[in-house]
Amino acid sequence: MNESAVCTIITKSYLPYARTLASSLAKYNPDVNLYVLLADNIDDYFDPSLEPFKFIYLEDLSDPKIIEQMCFYYTPFELCCGLRGLLHEYMLEKTDVQKWLFLDSDIMVCNSLTVIFNQLENSSILLTPHVSTPADNNYADPDCEITYLKSGLYNAGFLGLRRTDTSKKFISWFKDRLRSFSFHDYASKDYISR
Repeated sequence: MNESAVCTIITKSYLPYARTLASSLAKYNPDVNLYVLLADNIDDYFDPSLEPFKFIYLEDLSDPKIIEQMCFYYTPFELCCGLRGLLHEYMLEKTDVQKWLFLDSDIMVCNSLTVIFNQLENSSILLTPHVSTPADNNYADPDCEITYLKSGLYNAGFLGLRRTDTSKKFISWFKDRLRSFSFHDYASKDYISR
């Protein structure tokens, strides 16, 4: 049983990023496996058996009807964002990994992730805020707070989870929200306007 893992989501056009993530992860964290959800089809562009990570395919996920709908109405970028809840559900239900991190595929690991996995010993969920102190009145970007309200207070490129009842509830909620609310459209009525 692997205690810890990292997971990410890509379209095949992002395969070079996933390879870089895998290489850098292996360099500093050789005992941590990488799971990569492919959000489109291989279409004979590459041989998955030659890649340095474990592929997860759309058909491996639960709720194929939901995935079919999401593939219809989301752009590839939005789909990769929207599939995160289903990826975490996969990690929870189809692996025996106890703690895992979601990292955006364009992240390069530059050190051991042990300190982060250790933080999950006492937490079910780890999030990274975009800012940790309030912006002062002299802040260079007066629209900073509006930007965070539009795009979210937390950086979606990182999420840490430990197998607990709390994280199971979070994954269910997250999956449900991302099914319908992963549109990248600041002009929609769902975003706060001035």
